[in-house]
Amino acid sequence: MTEKMDTPAEDNEQALEINREELYAQLEKWQAARKFNQQLQYQYSQEVTKWREMRDKIKDEINTIREDALKEKAIRDKINNEVAKLKEDRSSANVQIADLKLKRNSAWEQIKNIRSKLRSLMELKRDEKKKLKSVYPLMRRFEELDWTIMTKSMPFEKEQTMMNEIEQIISEISKQKQELEIEYDDVIIDFDEAKKQIEELKEVAQQYHDLMIQTVQDGEKIHERILHDVKESEPHHQAMLEKFAQIDELKKEEEAAHQKMVENLKELDLLRKGMDEIYQELRAIEKKFTYLKNLEALQKLKEQEKILDKKTEEALAKYKSGKKLTMDEFSLLLKKNLIKTG
Repeated sequence: MTEKMDTPAEDNEQALEINREELYAQLEKWQAARKFNQQLQYQYSQEVTKWREMRDKIKDEINTIREDALKEKAIRDKINNEVAKLKEDRSSANVQIADLKLKRNSAWEQIKNIRSKLRSLMELKRDEKKKLKSVYPLMRRFEELDWTIMTKSMPFEKEQTMMNEIEQIISEISKQKQELEIEYDDVIIDFDEAKKQIEELKEVAQQYHDLMIQTVQDGEKIHERILHDVKESEPHHQAMLEKFAQIDELKKEEEAAHQKMVENLKELDLLRKGMDEIYQELRAIEKKFTYLKNLEALQKLKEQEKILDKKTEEALAKYKSGKKLTMDEFSLLLKKNLIKTG
């Protein structure tokens, strides 16, 4: 509050309006408000410092944990990259296995085709079957084995065993009838030639099968390495997840601490603005006290002037009446130029 200086004519009226006790009461009130405001500012400043330090401490902790989490992630990613490469190798092995299996089965199919032609001998006319009378029991066993292979699902190893028995039967037939030849659908079936072809195809099929088995074993080793690496990667993955989860929780604490700091800063800002208003009030009261002091000094000066004028009148009256003047009275009249010397 800014107080305008009054003119001399208004001095007495304003002096009556200003109550010194009221000014002291206002001064005491605003000084108390200032003290209380200062105390609150100190408290809120302490709170701001506390929450800022807590926030920064949590932030440092988050950065440390994040570095650890990223280290775990780097280890996990390195292992996972190796796993990815191993999976590619395993997929490639599976493709090779499928190709080898296809080639092996193709060879077996050719063997089966030859065997099918031999089976057809069992369906020849009666007069043609007479030619096979010596090997008929073997052909019956041949038919049983062939029917089992054709109608039942079984492991490759079991089928291979039955195929071996069929080959032995064919070999035995060949021994008993070295030149046994029968015409069927304009095709001459030679048991020796059939045996030779079967043996060649069997060797090819076995080679493909051995390669396939080796590839399967290689694939299993790759798979074992994948399982080993995945198992090795898992702890790092879990550690990374735990650390990132820990970071998420710490971020909540960091945000809460930051929010508390901001709230206290807002309160501190309001207190500072309130302090500005308090100082304005105190300055206004100070101006009123200054004005009152000046007014009192002026009144005192006027009273002194009245006293001096009265003394001057009394001294002048004594001088005119021829009475003796004191040095003070003489000096007073002299200063007022009411007497002349010389």
